[in-house]
Amino acid sequence: ADSITQWKMDSGYGKLDALRAYEILTAKPLVRNTPAQQDRGWAYGVMDEKQTHEYTIQGKKGQRLVVTVTWHRKLEKVGNKFFEEPNRFYLDLKVLSPSGKMLAFETAGRNNLIKTDQVLKEDGHYTIVLKNPSPAKNRDYGLAFELMEELSTN
Repeated sequence: ADSITQWKMDSGYGKLDALRAYEILTAKPLVRNTPAQQDRGWAYGVMDEKQTHEYTIQGKKGQRLVVTVTWHRKLEKVGNKFFEEPNRFYLDLKVLSPSGKMLAFETAGRNNLIKTDQVLKEDGHYTIVLKNPSPAKNRDYGLAFELMEELSTN
């Protein structure tokens, strides 16, 4: 498979592919609760406490779905040190298949980035679910996704 998007223990997801990033960011934005037909795109949203946002994309069996989500952490400066806010904002990411099965569940831990890379098991509408399980309010995030044809390794 594509070495650029495969996770490696020593280098993460590797070097930035500027052309692919440009293609994703110049694609149409996703609209919440509205099925999208494009094979790449992005979304920007603002969430309140315990809120959930859902995005729907059309996938085909055998495609790879790569989703990246990131958000701002709010830091407070005390003297010459920075501390994270007491009500730390973070997101959980789920990807649900057309038949309702959970294809992926990712949570951030102490980070402010989640990335998942899944091979789709069926044709149809996949749902990307973002949930703010924290008490933080009025916090923003960015999401990018890409559907790619899976390369055979056999």
